[in-house]
Order: sequence, then structure tokens, then C-alpha cells
Amino acid sequence: MTSTPAVSEYRTDPIPRRGTFLIEDARHCLWLIVDAMVFRVGGGEGQRLSGILMDHIGPWRHRPVDRV
Repeated sequence: MTSTPAVSEYRTDPIPRRGTFLIEDARHCLWLIVDAMVFRVGGGEGQRLSGILMDHIGPWRHRPVDRV
């Protein structure tokens, strides 16, 4: 049995364009955002954050990152 996160955990507002942070989309893909550049964790080249890319990512939520 798999659990699905509550829809309310995900945001649909635009992804911030400043700063460095990790987000997760509703398909559980991780994305690293670095000052308006987007990198899909696990592969892919960096792309500029655009409306088309935000539509592809869809609903998202911040993922905490433990500092090492």
C-alpha cells in the first residue's frame, strides 16, 4: 500500500525566482532552484524558470534540506 500526500501540502502559486531551495512536485520528482535556474535532481541540464517549465512541474512544495 502506498500513501499519497494530501493535496493541501502542495502549492500552485508561482515558484520563487530568487534564492536556492529544493522543491518536490506532485509526482515526487525533486527540483533544485538556484536563482531562476532549475535543475531536475537525477539528471537534466539547468533551464531558466519559465511559465512552461512551471506548468510542467505543476503543484509543488518545499523540501527541507539538512545542512551538513
